[in-house]
Amino acid sequence: SKGTITLNNVNADNNASVGETLGAWLSTSGSPGSIYIYDTYGPNSFSGNEGILGTDEEGGHGLYAFTWHNIVVNGATADRNSFDGLRLENSFGTGSVTINGSHGGDNGKYGLEVTSKGAIKITDSSFIGNMVGNAYLDNIPDAATGPAVTILRGEFSNSDQGFGLTVLSKGAITLTDSRADENISFGAVLDNSAGTAGISILTKK
Repeated sequence: SKGTITLNNVNADNNASVGETLGAWLSTSGSPGSIYIYDTYGPNSFSGNEGILGTDEEGGHGLYAFTWHNIVVNGATADRNSFDGLRLENSFGTGSVTINGSHGGDNGKYGLEVTSKGAIKITDSSFIGNMVGNAYLDNIPDAATGPAVTILRGEFSNSDQGFGLTVLSKGAITLTDSRADENISFGAVLDNSAGTAGISILTKK
């Protein structure tokens, strides 16, 4: 699209073919449009999608959203996809990524993979039991310092082969009332050493 994309109460489940297969592929590349996925009329589902025998990194995602601007995902479930559950990318611009009330489990790569140069905020979301890792967040910009990564009430547990949560940033990293239990490797890897901001892990319950 050359403008904003908005979805609400969408199901894109159980698609399969050789090579590139996605539940939904949304792109506003090079345009001023953002991508918004809302759950005002009901939840969104991007589950059970499989790139059969495909090795292409763009095959088998539940949702692949690509823009130079903002991405908002509310009320999305992305389970049992052969690659990522939710793959969100806006690293060619400075837009933010906001995720609320979403879940990704039992995916072949990550439950959530975000590549951005803007702020990342995750609230009331869980990414559990994914193969390579539960969530991978990278918002390292070209500048010396960067925007924050903020997670409130997130869970990143039971990864089959990797880390529960990986965050690479130059900005402040804040986790509040969040957990990363019983992963096969580290629970959480939080790295903003390329910048000057701090890391906060808070429990307010």
